[in-house]
Amino acid sequence: MNWDDLKFLLALHREGSLASAARSLGVDQSTVSRRVAALEKSLGTLLLARTPDGLEFTETGLDVVRAAVQIEGVANTIVANRGGEDGRIDGIVRVTCTDSIAPFVIRGLQPLRERHAALQVDVIASSDALDLRRREADIAVRLYRDNRDGLITRKLGEIAWSLYASTNYLARRPVNLASSGLAGHDVLHFSGTLARAPGALWLDAHGAGDNVVFRGNGPRTVLEAARAGLGVACLPCFLCGPDRGLVRVTPEALATSEAFAMFVPELRTVARVRVVVDRLVAWFAAERELLRGA
Repeated sequence: MNWDDLKFLLALHREGSLASAARSLGVDQSTVSRRVAALEKSLGTLLLARTPDGLEFTETGLDVVRAAVQIEGVANTIVANRGGEDGRIDGIVRVTCTDSIAPFVIRGLQPLRERHAALQVDVIASSDALDLRRREADIAVRLYRDNRDGLITRKLGEIAWSLYASTNYLARRPVNLASSGLAGHDVLHFSGTLARAPGALWLDAHGAGDNVVFRGNGPRTVLEAARAGLGVACLPCFLCGPDRGLVRVTPEALATSEAFAMFVPELRTVARVRVVVDRLVAWFAAERELLRGA
């Protein structure tokens, strides 16, 4: 059954004639007659009887009209309660990112709480790449470009990586990259998917003669190992401020990664998603120097 046919039946009942029903709907009489006939055919029953006085509703027809009134009421309630939802800045937006960048993302999203009281942003910190197509999250902040599934991608910025070590380690074993590189030094490396991170790749390419003494599956894990004085690590600069108890060994960035905000095309017109993405773009731009390791 085509549910849209019910509105033609309702209009005919309310207006009392094909001509009046057609005018109320902005169509011609033949359209009203055809749609009501299609409804009768799909239901397999007669809804209207033709009498010398014109069309009259059968008992079944009146039952269908009463049901149609209820359906119309439900539809109107849905529109009143949820209509235009995509244009409102309220509801929940789920942002997924790695636990290493989650604190930075959370700080950036804080102003949204003041501007949009009805907006709730949930941050899902996970080392797993949640599936946006399966709606496991609405927005992903990723440190690589994901070209799969036709996701909309907005570049957020660039993140610099450099060498860091604790003051205790450097007091015992100073690092001089220009003369001896990392030869003879204890190095803190990455495991799992982080073995392909820019810092890990730099260590692989420039760590001749080094001694890998530790591997961690995330930047924060390796950072803690560096703070404990276990060795030298190549880490994202924004994680390693002076308050972390680490000293930057090289003035320049040794590697860079790019950060992106990604979401499915179906969400491009959803106002609450746009607001969160725009805020992320603005936040990364405002903190550009920190991210670049300046």
